[in-house]
Amino acid sequence: MSKKTALSKEGDEGIIAITPVQLDPSHAKEMFAIARAVPQFVSEKEDGPNVVRFAYLIGLYHADPTLLDKIVVELIEVLMSHVTLPETSGPLSDLSMMGLRLLREVINVSGYKTVIRFLPHEVFVLPKLLSTLEYYASVKITEAETFAVSALLVWFIIVCRNPFDFHTFAASGEVSYPDRILACLNKLRYFYVKYATLTLAETLTRHADNADVLVPAIDSALANLQTVDSTNYNAQIADLALLSGIFKKGKRPELIRYGYDVIDRLTAQTSLKSPNVAARLQTIKLIQRIALVYLKAKPAGWRYRCGVRSLEANLAGTSALPEVSKNLESEDDDVPELAPDVDRLVSTILDTLFLGIIDADNNVRATSAKGIARIASRLPETRADALVTRIFESTFDAPVAEASQWHGGAMAIAELSQRGCILPTRLPAVMAVVDRALQFDDILRTTAINVRDAACYICWAFARGFEKRLLAPLLTALGPKLVAIALFDHSVNVRRAASAAFQENVGRNQGFPDGIRVAATIDYQALGRLKLCYGAVCDKVATSTPYIQPLMSSLVDVYVGHWDEALHYLAADTLRELAKLDPIYAVEAIVPRLAAKLDCREPDEKQGGLVSLGAVLRGLWESDTFDISKVEIASVKAAVPKLAKTFDSAYVSGSKLVLKGIVSFIENYAATAQPLTDEELSAWHAIVDRSLSDVDAEKRVIAQRALQNLMRYYVGAGEQRRAGFLAALERYFPALESKQEEFIRIGAALALGSIPVELLMESTAPDSKELLAQRIVSKLVALEDDKDHAKWFEARVAAFSSVEKIICNVGIQHFDKADLLRRIRTASRDSTRTIRGFVGLYIRHAAIGFLSKLVSIYEHQEPAVFTHEEITSFAQLLVEQCCERIDRMREFAAQQLESLLKAGCFASVPDRDRLVDIFENGDNKWSIDAFQPFAPLLISDAYRENVLRGFVNSIGGTIVWVREKGLSVLGEFFDNHSDKASEFFALLTKMIVETRSTPVECVLPISTLSHTFVDGMFIDVEKDPDSIPEFRALVNTIIKFAYEKNLRVRESCIATLGILLQLNIKSKTFGEVRKTMIRLLKSVLPVIRAKTAEHLYKGITILDVTNGIDLSELGDMPQLLMETDWRGSDFAAAADAISNQFSAINSTA
Repeated sequence: MSKKTALSKEGDEGIIAITPVQLDPSHAKEMFAIARAVPQFVSEKEDGPNVVRFAYLIGLYHADPTLLDKIVVELIEVLMSHVTLPETSGPLSDLSMMGLRLLREVINVSGYKTVIRFLPHEVFVLPKLLSTLEYYASVKITEAETFAVSALLVWFIIVCRNPFDFHTFAASGEVSYPDRILACLNKLRYFYVKYATLTLAETLTRHADNADVLVPAIDSALANLQTVDSTNYNAQIADLALLSGIFKKGKRPELIRYGYDVIDRLTAQTSLKSPNVAARLQTIKLIQRIALVYLKAKPAGWRYRCGVRSLEANLAGTSALPEVSKNLESEDDDVPELAPDVDRLVSTILDTLFLGIIDADNNVRATSAKGIARIASRLPETRADALVTRIFESTFDAPVAEASQWHGGAMAIAELSQRGCILPTRLPAVMAVVDRALQFDDILRTTAINVRDAACYICWAFARGFEKRLLAPLLTALGPKLVAIALFDHSVNVRRAASAAFQENVGRNQGFPDGIRVAATIDYQALGRLKLCYGAVCDKVATSTPYIQPLMSSLVDVYVGHWDEALHYLAADTLRELAKLDPIYAVEAIVPRLAAKLDCREPDEKQGGLVSLGAVLRGLWESDTFDISKVEIASVKAAVPKLAKTFDSAYVSGSKLVLKGIVSFIENYAATAQPLTDEELSAWHAIVDRSLSDVDAEKRVIAQRALQNLMRYYVGAGEQRRAGFLAALERYFPALESKQEEFIRIGAALALGSIPVELLMESTAPDSKELLAQRIVSKLVALEDDKDHAKWFEARVAAFSSVEKIICNVGIQHFDKADLLRRIRTASRDSTRTIRGFVGLYIRHAAIGFLSKLVSIYEHQEPAVFTHEEITSFAQLLVEQCCERIDRMREFAAQQLESLLKAGCFASVPDRDRLVDIFENGDNKWSIDAFQPFAPLLISDAYRENVLRGFVNSIGGTIVWVREKGLSVLGEFFDNHSDKASEFFALLTKMIVETRSTPVECVLPISTLSHTFVDGMFIDVEKDPDSIPEFRALVNTIIKFAYEKNLRVRESCIATLGILLQLNIKSKTFGEVRKTMIRLLKSVLPVIRAKTAEHLYKGITILDVTNGIDLSELGDMPQLLMETDWRGSDFAAAADAISNQFSAINSTA
């Protein structure tokens, strides 16, 4: 009933549906631009950027091709303007091939029936088109030609439909056009089944008498099917499709003589045992068309007919309907009994179709269902009604009815309903099946979706097929069920199918309360996103009172215990809001049913019951209209510790689900501040503590929220509870320093950040001035000093998060501000790496978030908390992170800086106007490029160093496109401000020294220098390097670091020194570089010698360009560098020879 977009995936419910609401003008403009530019990219490969982009853009409208109607005619004209058919038999030009290639994408989306109407179809096109197809039928078609030939065949369909006698087109002695068409298409149909077979079938049946061509064609296809290799599925499909096309397009008097023979000779196919789905599908299509040849040409008169009804009249409340007899005057009232031979044929075909409706494939089942309905509408009443009984027995009432059986049966009922073959007496039984099918689910989830979709199809068909007076008794119960499916079903297709069925019934039967408003609320687009369906859309529907209780019941019965855990929480949130609207029903009907789920065997049911029960209690508490203390849940509270103990082990099936459910219940119950005994509080606190240290991040988040609520029970408590709180602290502090598992530290850090401010402001001891908050913060920040466990980044992030909460709640004035700011600056430049990658990103993220929070809270506070210099340093730090190499960090830092500026922060920082100007253009894509927007700050003395730091880290990294963007901006700056080069060199030296203990970061400034020189950024420096002290200091630092212990740093220094050989050969700096490279060439480490030889070779072979040295003066230096085994032991002589020769060149230059 509903269709998916070309790009959507099964179960992809987290994003809004791709289907556009209307044609995007920018999409249309781009599609036309590509279509018109075909000559410019005519040689582009099949997967070239223009072809891929065009296919993507037009594919966005796959679910609703009618949106393309306004441009499809012009688009086809533009594409066809590039197509020229050869005058004689031969290949298409490259331009024509590309035009047809893009036309094929239009056909894929709009459908061939739409496209052929706008293709040139004059009869004079036939000779050229046929000659071209004959050429491709005689050669091996390449992959690039496949799409073009397919488009030609679509074009050929409409050309061959010209109402002329093609026999008259050929000259005397030439092969007739029909014979040429048949010969050509018979060759192509095995590769292009759909389009070639369609035209072939039309050609075989187009004349008044086709016996001469039909007999050999049918015999040939049948012979192939009986003799062809059983694994040659393409051949089987092509022959079955041809027979199917013939029986669809042919004339009844001609075809009636072939049906029996075809069925008798296709026993292997009619058993539907072929493993190929397409072969089974074509078999189903063929046999039902054969059956229709032998039955009445028009549907039977016994069928139920509700007449032609006007939607306008329905909505206006008009009850008058046209007379039924006037509606179907052409139908006969009686259907004669079938002749014995026809009866046997039809029975055989029906047996196959009943196998088809329980087939494993969705399309086979749907096509079989249509076949059964088509045949039933032409059978006598008793025989057709027996088919309905047989459907029930073979599908819904089968001893073990699988999802495929349910789907096939539901599709058959829907198709029969559309054709009036379900009589009113059957309605109660069918509706009972619909009730079950609407909630059908099993392990075969995709097929179960189809079952529910088919059930909605039945409801839709009933609205069209039956009068209001017959459906009225059923609509009262059906309406809320369809609304619940439309809002809550896991599949977007089913939600939309239920919406369509609801809307159809509202328009035709007016049987649903507040139907028009609800139908407008649950429209196609509104149901695209699952979270919105459970949230805002449900809230709108719930303003209609008749739907509140059915929606709550549906959530409890179906979705609270759904196999998808995400639905447990969505259902709980929805129940929380609905409980506020009808608290009495929630308490009397919903709470007991949820509590009963705790006794279910399935973990999904247990978890869903716990989560939703807590949510309903919280909703009742938030409503302020119901005394929550009157809700009887003592048994649930008692069950919580028992369930936690039972499911405490990971070896227990469903333990993860149930424990998360328990913690969620504790979170919501504690939020209501309902009484807890000391024993219950202690037990629940222990459960939450275990979850805080769990490996599952989602469970830790829920547990932290639960602990924040539980901690409120300790505020102002008696001695016993106070002792319990202090005992918990004594557990957390050692756990924070645990060296066993990172998750133990995480749990302790999260727990300490959950303590309410009232407890934090208490003293650690009666005679102490130290606040508990101070002690906790000192413990948390100490994690940053534990260098042995620096790679436990999640624990460090949790500690930062807790410190942020405590300081923002208690006030920074109670802490060592200078130490805190120092730690934030250090964390904002963290470079920790693990096997999971650059995890320092998360530390930086936490530090920048913390810093932004401090600025937003304290900048304008009186008396001033931060000095002007400190506020300025905060802005500088944010600017630096905005230019960093990690795209997520750049984006986050830019967002933080923008929000602070818009909030009026950084009011007194230098060059604030320049900062504001950066964000004036709201189209900046910070994750793609933040270098160009921040380039103006390079001329600011206040921010230059920070921008350069960000650029250095980006240019020195391994991401090429980031490096190139950074080099481009930096090069433009130094072209206009060469006097700032010395500052840049001094900064590089500073960064190298600062990061000495972190080799990964130390490499970045070293590599940046090499990239800037390769880019030709400092030509003047190359000419006179000795005149810039900062540059000489930088080179000396790199020379010094070339002897470091870390191999990566040494290799980076060697590569940079090799590039610095392009300096003026007469300079002292060049001499120092040369001497260093020679010393490294004699290193005791083979890898250093080899790396030095590699870069020394690159350096000396460009001396002719950089210093005008004739390469002949190099002697055998290049040969020695290339041919010597520098990793071996026999290298000394070569190294000495190179040293002597290089020294001589340097001294004579």
